[in-house]
Amino acid sequence: TGSASSEAGSAANADFKVGAIYINSKNDTAGYTYAHHNGITTAMKELGLDPDSQLVIVDEVNDNDYDKIANAVDTLVAADCNIVFAISFGYMQAVADKAAEYPDVIFSHATGYMSNDTNFNNYFGRIYQARYLSGIAAGLKTKSNKIGYVAAMDVTNSEVTGGINAFAMGVESVN
Repeated sequence: TGSASSEAGSAANADFKVGAIYINSKNDTAGYTYAHHNGITTAMKELGLDPDSQLVIVDEVNDNDYDKIANAVDTLVAADCNIVFAISFGYMQAVADKAAEYPDVIFSHATGYMSNDTNFNNYFGRIYQARYLSGIAAGLKTKSNKIGYVAAMDVTNSEVTGGINAFAMGVESVN
């Protein structure tokens, strides 16, 4: 089963390619890009794909540079990638536009709120749950009843406000 199905999966998927656009170096050994890279390569192995030969990466792509993001997508599509993972919130608009241009490629975007009904989706874990739990921990540890929260973006981003609210609710639940 395990080994035989992996070998069969590898043979059946030999032409399938995965593309990834990373905000930092693919060689990072910790952090956000590393976590995504580890998740992508682990999933590929589970599906019988070989990351060494079937994963194409464009890394160190600034999420504030629409043209570089669009060029990264073009590079991955030219490399015959069947699916492209774009891991930064700032990639959203360029990837949405490129998804319309390349309807035969699946685009999976980390975070965000945009998608279409055909080839562009977004994914994100239920991070508010972990933020709620961290709020409980902070609430239990405070001696001064003063707790701070550092957000990645401003409050116009729904993930940020959801995270702040979850953290605050966690604190409130124990105070």
